[in-house]
Amino acid sequence: MDASNPDELVRNIREQYLADSPDLVRTSLHGHSNVVQMNFASTYFPLEFIQNADDEGASAVRFQIRKIDGDWCLEILNNGREFTDSALVGQNGDADDVKDDVTGLCAAGVSPKHPRDHIGFIGVGFKSIFEISQCVEVHSGQFHFSFDRERAEEHGDEIPWRVVPWSCKPTEETEVPTKIDGTEYTTRFVVRLDERGQQLLSDDELFEPLRSENIDRRVFLFLKDVRELSIDDDYSDSSRRISRTDEIRDDGLASSVEEARQWFPSSKQETIRDEADAQFDPIEVVELEESLSDGTTEADTWVLFKHLWEVPERYVFTPRTQRPAQPDLVKSSRCSGRLA
Repeated sequence: MDASNPDELVRNIREQYLADSPDLVRTSLHGHSNVVQMNFASTYFPLEFIQNADDEGASAVRFQIRKIDGDWCLEILNNGREFTDSALVGQNGDADDVKDDVTGLCAAGVSPKHPRDHIGFIGVGFKSIFEISQCVEVHSGQFHFSFDRERAEEHGDEIPWRVVPWSCKPTEETEVPTKIDGTEYTTRFVVRLDERGQQLLSDDELFEPLRSENIDRRVFLFLKDVRELSIDDDYSDSSRRISRTDEIRDDGLASSVEEARQWFPSSKQETIRDEADAQFDPIEVVELEESLSDGTTEADTWVLFKHLWEVPERYVFTPRTQRPAQPDLVKSSRCSGRLA
């Protein structure tokens, strides 16, 4: 299914659903999408987008609400790796930085992510965004496409519109890359709010999943690369900005951390780390700072002690074959301690 340009790739994927797939397959996929949406509420989508951005090496994620072409839209931006797809001629499918992003996002029940390297599977979190929208645009690198219920249903009610892509042209309002507050974002999701989404906006509930009681700044303790989260909610004046730094600003803390390195990790941990070729620092200091719309700032410091645990072979299975994995497979975990 190689394509010579991004629009042709999107068209090829769509034709597989509209022309090549039997009615039974299309109906089954439509039902699958409905089940996914019913079981994943709209409150799930922020963490899904943050985690996906982190998986692609983004250091900044931004959520903002504004009008685009007369429609109220929720925009989600990140500055991570741009979309790629090995089905596009000229993109080396064997290269580490080429993934089937478009094909994977348009699929039901499969994912280009490997469970060993990433969190999340089959895009069910992304599909929850359709709780508040019937038209979602994706703009990243060469790719510009949308999932549009109205366009899909012109071809029949059984069309699984949440996975059927349509090419769309970027405008000055939606093009990438784009620079906002000094950060250049490379991927943009434009979520055009439907009737339910607009009602949530009017009721001051659209950004409820992004408020502190639902997304605590401690989420940064479990992310690899994201260092800044901006929530620009001018509509209800509930904006937040969370940042993470790994610099030790307190001399006393720095001294304590160096002392801790004398006994952590243990010799057994060192052996496990050597066998696993672990590349991360076993002791990590994290400074979290949050700025609120009222001008106040909150901050705290965490020290993370990271262990590697060897998983017995009888408990480990590869995701595809369900056969026992290699005995040297290890799994990491974090133990955190907060400093007042």
